Amino acid sequence: MGNFRYYISIIITFIKFNIKKLSEYRVDFYLGVFLLLIIQFLNLSFFYLIFDAVPEIDGWNLHEILLVYGFYTLNCGFFIFLFGKLRSLKAYLYSGEFEIMLTRPIPPILHILISGFNEESIFEIILGFIIIFYAMNNLGISFNFINTIIIILFMILGSLIFGAIAIIAESILFYTRYSFTPIDSIFSLAEFTKYPISIFGIVFQKILTFIIPLGFLSYYPANYFLNKETIKVNIFFAEGVILCILIIVSKIFFNNGLKKYEGNGN
Repeated sequence: MGNFRYYISIIITFIKFNIKKLSEYRVDFYLGVFLLLIIQFLNLSFFYLIFDAVPEIDGWNLHEILLVYGFYTLNCGFFIFLFGKLRSLKAYLYSGEFEIMLTRPIPPILHILISGFNEESIFEIILGFIIIFYAMNNLGISFNFINTIIIILFMILGSLIFGAIAIIAESILFYTRYSFTPIDSIFSLAEFTKYPISIFGIVFQKILTFIIPLGFLSYYPANYFLNKETIKVNIFFAEGVILCILIIVSKIFFNNGLKKYEGNGN
């Protein structure tokens, strides 16, 4: 319990520091938010253009796909908020800053995660909720208190699953002498979950469900409300089991990789 309070106090200190840094880069912040809104506008416009030409895609209408996309936006936003600094690991390894992290009295993975946050991701989270609300309203699904709690649970579980996958991907840097990580490929793969994975082949569905379970970012949460599932699973049980497995694997992978770390040679 003492360690827990200690880590919480460290996290709060870093958050305060990061908020102070934010005030020094207001132009970058506003530009980032503006670009985020432009990208989201273009993505949503793409959906409307497609469905202006066809009423359905493989049995999915516009608002059902918007619900999938809303969960994708929400969960990716929360993932970036929590785990966005993971992509800086390679830079930390090459600059020698990772060695400094190892001398501090907190786990290095926690140090990386709290060393900064992507403030634009907060707006992505808000936008995700707005898209989900809009889609559910047009689908006749009540956006009540219970459903709001369920959506938040899906946000937490989905982003943690993505986070564990990202930790495994970044940990490969230790095994390749800091030269390779498949993290960019993982992000590219996650792009497919903007859409219902049922429109893809069965092999790809299995990959996004059981091997690299990114389907839990958007497709399966949306199916909880739509009941269009082709692979029958208890969504909360499946997410819980997969998350536990990934947490164990990511911890083992990162800790074993850490043992191989020899510094940057400077």
